[in-house]
Amino acid sequence: MKEIMSATRTYKAWEKMKARCYNKNFPQYRLYGGRGISVCPEWKQNPQAFISDMGQMPENCNSLARINENLDFSKDNCRWSAESSGRRKIKKDKESVEEERRLKLRDPKHIGLVIERDHLDFIKRQALQKSLQMGRIIQPNELIREALQVAFPAPKQYDMFGDKK
Repeated sequence: MKEIMSATRTYKAWEKMKARCYNKNFPQYRLYGGRGISVCPEWKQNPQAFISDMGQMPENCNSLARINENLDFSKDNCRWSAESSGRRKIKKDKESVEEERRLKLRDPKHIGLVIERDHLDFIKRQALQKSLQMGRIIQPNELIREALQVAFPAPKQYDMFGDKK
C-alpha cells in the first residue's frame, strides 16, 4: 500500500512538507524548520491522517501552503495551492534583500563615513561642550552633519524662471 501511495502527488507533498521542517539539508529548511515551523503530531508520522484531513491534491494545485506563515503545518492552517509557497518566499526574500540594498545606497544616512578614533573622541568632547552651552543634548552625528553642510553646501535652488530663491 505504501509503495502505491508514495507515487502520488499528495504523498510527495506530505514528504516535502516534512523535509521543509526537519531536513537541515533541504534547500528551504531555513524558511521553515530553521524558523521553528513544524508539522502537527497527527501528520508527522502518519500520511493517512494527512490525506484524510487534506484530501487528495487537486489537479490544478502543485503545492501545500500554510494560511498563516508563522504557524505550523496543521489541518486548520493548510490549503492546497497552485503556486509553490517555497518559491514565492524565496523570490520575496531575494526581492526584499535587493530592495533593502537599493534603499541603503540612496539613503544618505547609510553612506559610510570613516572617522579615526582620536577624531571621534574630539567630536564627542565638542558635542558635550556644546550641549552644556546650549542646554540641550547635542549628538556627535549632528556636529558631523553641520560640518559637512558647511564644507559641502547644497546647490542653490532656482525657481521656474531661473531666479534664485
